[in-house]
Amino acid sequence: MFEGIFTAVVSPMEQDGALRWDLWEAQLDRQVAAGIHGIIVGGTTGEFYALTIEERLEQFRRAGTRLAGTPWLAGVNAITTRDVLILAREVKAAGAHGILLGAPPYVSPTEDELADHCIAVAEAAAVPVVLYNYPARTNADMGARFFDRIAGNGAFVALKESTGNMKRAQELLRDRPDIALCCGSEDLALDFFALGARMWICATSNFAPGLILDLFRACVEQGDFARGRALSAELAQLTHALEEGGKFIGAVKHACARHGYCPPWLRGPLQPLTAAEGAALDALLDRLLAGGAAA
Repeated sequence: MFEGIFTAVVSPMEQDGALRWDLWEAQLDRQVAAGIHGIIVGGTTGEFYALTIEERLEQFRRAGTRLAGTPWLAGVNAITTRDVLILAREVKAAGAHGILLGAPPYVSPTEDELADHCIAVAEAAAVPVVLYNYPARTNADMGARFFDRIAGNGAFVALKESTGNMKRAQELLRDRPDIALCCGSEDLALDFFALGARMWICATSNFAPGLILDLFRACVEQGDFARGRALSAELAQLTHALEEGGKFIGAVKHACARHGYCPPWLRGPLQPLTAAEGAALDALLDRLLAGGAAA
């Protein structure tokens, strides 16, 4: 159902935390103009966890107006089922084509509890669901018990797999053919595409959509994995730099700030890159994106 590169857009904000709606809408426009296939509103890179419920609903409303004709998924994660349902009940009216749904962070539900949660949210949203499995952030895994519980429920159409375990990805393709596999790691797209995945939810495309689209076209559309390996090698240097030091979202915002797409600020406790960290990332970006891959 969903295919291509879906950018998990950043949420531009000032140093005091005030959202810059003008820059956020401009980022949506920029992604569409670059040829990105879809948008994630309210994903991890968008700092959903730091926004109020009303701010998140306002993002959904603005996306529905701004993204007419472009597929977009509303990220509805929150700690409690109650808050997730508040968000989920609004997405269809806002015009979302689906939702991105992960495990509630911090509370560590069992697989049965998580299945009940996801089924309830899917029913409330009444749009297709892309599941998001990222136990490193949520401390809850969507394992065999979870998938057995949701089996046969047509609302669940895809899975953003972010464990980094490619054996796990192979098992999902074998055992859950009704749920499309989506790459959920910045550095494993080549591996996912080689397995047959046709969707990648990506953060790097916030500032380098050209490089990300080139990799997708080479592997998925053209089957040219020789070129795909070369592009992936370049991307690996970039993703390593983005993830170095544990400041991934700050690094993505720093890269966006280079182009004037957004300020570098985040809501606490996260902080922007230091001057030294920023200079090191800039040097790599200057080299890797010199050919216009950011356009």
